[in-house]
Formats: sequence, C-alpha cells, structure tokens
Amino acid sequence: MKRIVLLSVVLAFTLNVLGQVTDTGNEVGIGNTNPSQKLNVQGDFIGFPVASGTNQTYGIYRIESTQTNSILDFGLNGGSEASSWIQATNRTSLGTNYKLLLNPNGGNVGIGTTNPNYALLHLNRNSFGESSMLSFSVKDGTYNPRIYFKHHTSETNQYLEFTSTFSTQVGYADYIFSNGNMGIGTIDPNYKLEIVGDGTNLALKNETQSMTEEGLLNTIRGLDKDNNVLWYLGDGSSTKRVLLTARGDGTYPLDFEVNSQTRMRIATNGFVGIGTIDPNTPIHIYNSTNNTIFKGESGDPYVLMNLKDNTTSGSGYFVSRSGDNTYFYTADNARMTLLGNGNIGIGTTSPIYKLSVKGTIGCGEVIVENVTGWADFVFEDDYHLMPLQELDSYIQENKHLPEIPTAEEVQENGISVGEMNAKLLQKIEELTLHTIEQQKIIESLLNRVENLENK
Repeated sequence: MKRIVLLSVVLAFTLNVLGQVTDTGNEVGIGNTNPSQKLNVQGDFIGFPVASGTNQTYGIYRIESTQTNSILDFGLNGGSEASSWIQATNRTSLGTNYKLLLNPNGGNVGIGTTNPNYALLHLNRNSFGESSMLSFSVKDGTYNPRIYFKHHTSETNQYLEFTSTFSTQVGYADYIFSNGNMGIGTIDPNYKLEIVGDGTNLALKNETQSMTEEGLLNTIRGLDKDNNVLWYLGDGSSTKRVLLTARGDGTYPLDFEVNSQTRMRIATNGFVGIGTIDPNTPIHIYNSTNNTIFKGESGDPYVLMNLKDNTTSGSGYFVSRSGDNTYFYTADNARMTLLGNGNIGIGTTSPIYKLSVKGTIGCGEVIVENVTGWADFVFEDDYHLMPLQELDSYIQENKHLPEIPTAEEVQENGISVGEMNAKLLQKIEELTLHTIEQQKIIESLLNRVENLENK
C-alpha cells in the first residue's frame, strides 16, 4: 500500500512518460526491468531544467501539489558536466522559480558528511587539491564574482579566498584568511591585516557626516584587552583635519620611532622634543652628533624659520633666504642681512663692509684692531714738518688740512675710524711740534727783551 501511494505521488509524471514499471516485490523499477534500489527510475532525459514554457523536457520525476501550481522536479545532466539537479518552480510557467527549503523547522544540514555538527550547514571534503570545497558564483556570461574555500598541499595550509575573477589560480585572489591573518592583494599575509597594492590601499568613508561638521569622521583605533583607547588616527572637522592622538587620559606621550629609536616625542604637556624624549621647552631640539640642528631647503626665495607668539600681529619674526644671502625680518621688514661673502648689514640689505650699519650705533666702548700707519712717525728726526706759512697757503687753496679727506669725499665714501684717528693724531702731533717750536721762539724773544732792558 505504501509503495502504491509513493508511486502515485512522486512518479506520476515519469510513469506516464517512460511507460514501464517493474515490481520485484522488494524493488520498484520505472523504465527498467531490473531495479537495483527500492525505487529505480531510468530514462534518457538528460539535461538541465528548462527556464521557460510548461514542458520540463529533461526532468526524470516530479512532485506536485494538487491545490497549487507548485512543483519540484528532479533530473540529471550528462556529458562533461555530469550532475544532478532539483528545481522548485511553477507548473504552468517554468520561468517562475520558487524557494527550496531544507529543514525549514531547524536542524543541521550536512554535505559530504553523515554527521553534520555545525549549524546550519556542515560541508566536508576528504581530499586536498586546487578544487574548492565551497563555491558561490553569479553567472552573467562569466563567473563573477565567486567565493570559495580552498585547500592546498596539506590540511594546515588552508584559507578562505574571495575572488572576482573566474580562475583556479591563487594569484587571482582578492582576500585571504590564512592561519588567522587576513591579506588583501597578497596570498601570504604575515600580519593580522596586510594590504598590498600599487595605489590607494585603504579608504575610510563616513556615510552620515561631512568634513565641515564638528567631531570625528573616521578613525582607526588601538585598544587594550579592556577596550581602553591607547591611540587613534582619524580625521575631524574643517579645523582639525588629521588627528593622531595618544591615550585619551593624558598619561602617555606620543612617540615617533625610526630604527627602533624615538626620534620625536610630543609630551603630555604639549612640548615637542626632536632628538630628546624629555623636552623642557615648547620645541626642544637636540643633536648629539654634529652642530647642525636645523636645515631648510626649498625654492628661491623661501622662508627658513617663522616665529610668532599669540600676541604679535603681522608676520612676526622669520628668516628667509635668496641665493646665498640670508635675511632676518621683523614686521615684514628686513632688519639684518648676511651676504654670501660674509658681509653683514643692519638697516641695509646691501652691506659693502664686514659690518654695515645704516643708523646710529650706541655702545660703551669701541676697539679698533690691526690699525696700520699710526702717527708716531711724526716725531722721527727725518720727518718733514710743513711750515706754517706753507700750511696756510694750502688751506687757503684747498679749504682742508693736508691728507684729510674733503667733506664731499666723506659724504660719498664715509671714513675709516682707525685711519681717520691716525690722521687726526698725525695733525695733533704736527700741531704739537709747531707749538713747541713757537714756544722756543717765544722764549728766545723774551730773553732778548730782558737783555735789552738790563742795559
């Protein structure tokens, strides 16, 4: 009785088509005279299910409802892609496909195993190789995309591979999980996340907030085991474009390491140390190997250094360079110039001396070194002292002392302090000699007067 019910419900379609039923007492054969199973259906209807019309040409047998148009067809496909299939569809419109449910009320499903231990699907393969254990694909003329789990040469070398190209070659993989590591663009990740590419390798996007709004947009964070934030890297509002922040409670500095050494530190008080891990000023630079602690190279001209406090208006203090010349500015005006030839100008940008000052110098003392031609030669016996009558004629003609520059020359060329002091001393010594000579004449005249009065 059970066999008759089963045949009437399950095989009404195939019975009419094949037209031959064999009942051996223990087995039932449809389409064959020697059934080897309890139910053995045989025929030459080989092919995939059709996708339109009302006639399922390649179905072997069918289960259908008497109250709806729902049907469940079973079939086989031969040739190089030998396979079996099940298709839930509409009896009067084979292109209208329905859901196929496995254990709709619950329970594990096993494929390749008789003991499914994992909910909801347990797949097992007993051999290794390039073929995938599990593969999903969307076919639109090509197999794209596809995801599969693949074993290689041993059970220990296994990974979950996502690919967007139909190929069994490992090199086409986009994402791989291997021994707990995840690789993007690589089949051999050495870290928990390793990204390999030739362009933009990582992008974070905020779907709800724009960069003009306040707050963090995207962040990458480092956490401890208790989910405390140790650091985060992110972007914020328009006034806080990029953020790299150390531990939020302010107990740790932010260090930048190169070659396993801390090269720069931002301390918890905001001080920045370069070459030192203990900065004691807002910017503390230390170099233990040579004397150069700051070097700037750029276009011509360019700013080497710009310093300004929060109470100063204008550009503050900065140093710029043009060619071989360096200029020191305050309030956008060049106050001091250092030329490439070593000349220094204060109040002038074109010094022609080692120190050129345009303006007044105030100091307690000036020492002039390496002065040559000091005027002691005036007192030598062979020195020619210009007679006063001759000196008078020279002055009347030239309007200045001999060997002293004119007013026009001083206006045009200035004076050398050391040379002028020597010249002035020479004139004083000449004047002293004239005074001594005149004193001798005066004394001689006094003696003559006295002698005349005594007669």
